[in-house]
Amino acid sequence: MIDIERDYTAQNRQDDCSRDKQVRYFELVEKRKQCGQCKDLKLTNPSKCDEGVYDIQGHIGPWTQWQGNLNADLMIVGQDWGSKGYYIENEGVEKDTNATNRTIRELLSSIDIQIALPNLAQRESAVFFTNSILCLRPGNGLTGPTPPASSFDNCSKSFLRPQIELVNPKVVVTLGHKAYSSADDCSSRGDHPSGGSHMPHSSLSSGPLRFTDTLNSRAKEGLATGEACP
Repeated sequence: MIDIERDYTAQNRQDDCSRDKQVRYFELVEKRKQCGQCKDLKLTNPSKCDEGVYDIQGHIGPWTQWQGNLNADLMIVGQDWGSKGYYIENEGVEKDTNATNRTIRELLSSIDIQIALPNLAQRESAVFFTNSILCLRPGNGLTGPTPPASSFDNCSKSFLRPQIELVNPKVVVTLGHKAYSSADDCSSRGDHPSGGSHMPHSSLSSGPLRFTDTLNSRAKEGLATGEACP
């Protein structure tokens, strides 16, 4: 009887924690939708793109719409999602044919994490995807000039650090130098946001995305132990 009561209490605590996370996440999403810090930097908040018609899914950004597990052990941080033109063309959803996304699926599969393509149904997300900049670049397509440095600073302070605090992953993987710097900047403002002694992170790109055997084993070890993947 005591064990049953203990299990019931533990489950209630877990449910309360999950609800609290969801509330905090929705509050952060609303804050992002209202944000105008980078409007003078020629970046567009998805909520202001075509009057926000595609920004209705309740996610911090379009990449998180694909994978947004708030209890994920692994968080992946990209530089930025893409341009305003690409966002409108694809109605705020990732393309299944996007080479980067296909590569990420292969990399995750190599450490035994399976995720569906963006437009295929999946019961629940396995990881948490986000970007160091949540606004959209001017122009069309996925490539273009790197957003101004101040935009990375704005977003890391207001949104990236709170996301890391909220999800509290064992490992944060960054794609590219700018994403790495943003995550590192969050860490340099103090201890690990979740109260640990470090911010786990790993840069996967210096040139094309690749996943070496060494990084493969270290990522597995990081997920198992919560240690950083350098």
